[in-house]
Amino acid sequence: MTTLATVDDAQVEMEDRPELRQKVKTLRAQVEDGYWELSQALHEVYETSAYVAWGYDSWKDYVQSDELDFQLRKAQYLISIATWFGKLNKGVQKWVAALGWSRAKELVGKVTNENAAEWKKKVAGKTVLQIQEMLKGEDGGGGEGGGDGDGGTGEGSADDKPSKWAFSLFQGQREAVEGAIELAKKASQSDKEGNNLTLICTEYMANNAAIDSADEYLGRVEKVLGVKLIAYQDSTESVVYGEKLLDQLFPETAE
Repeated sequence: MTTLATVDDAQVEMEDRPELRQKVKTLRAQVEDGYWELSQALHEVYETSAYVAWGYDSWKDYVQSDELDFQLRKAQYLISIATWFGKLNKGVQKWVAALGWSRAKELVGKVTNENAAEWKKKVAGKTVLQIQEMLKGEDGGGGEGGGDGDGGTGEGSADDKPSKWAFSLFQGQREAVEGAIELAKKASQSDKEGNNLTLICTEYMANNAAIDSADEYLGRVEKVLGVKLIAYQDSTESVVYGEKLLDQLFPETAE
């Protein structure tokens, strides 16, 4: 079990980026036509924690502020689009930019440089709902779960038979899973736990595709929440993240 301790990050010095701040505000007003540029700009704000220099305590506070008035879920979709498609070639990026964000989010984690031409043919002329239905029929997935009321709850096709999985969870783990499923129900409008678990996992993969270690994941949590973390692992009786911060806070206890 890993225990997390949080420390106020108010004293962290950040570079003021007025030009980036204005760029995001301008592109926010052109979200459908300029969504690709907006996704790139938001991704930069998120990755560099620029919002801290602008007076916001967390990524959530910045996104939901009067400055952007954005749904957090939609902002995360845009970041996932920038994260996934940003590593593909320019030709694929140009096609994705023309798709519109609501279609592009359904293809996160699916399109690659190698299969982009095939996907381009598959989704040509299709609406978001038609793409979601196609994805359900192909692999039982629901795309990105359809923010803003799209569907996409992950039900399989008529020939797809569900299989039962069983997990052993500690009480705290079970509470976390149940809480996440309850939140997913509000977005999916489905009471089926399997559908909502699929939605949770799909969104996690989309937002964390580039994360290769626990340190990277905890670093991203720090950026989103605007805090610094210290993680202690009971099994090894050691601090596994945030040792430097711990030494700074309690120098008299450092070896």
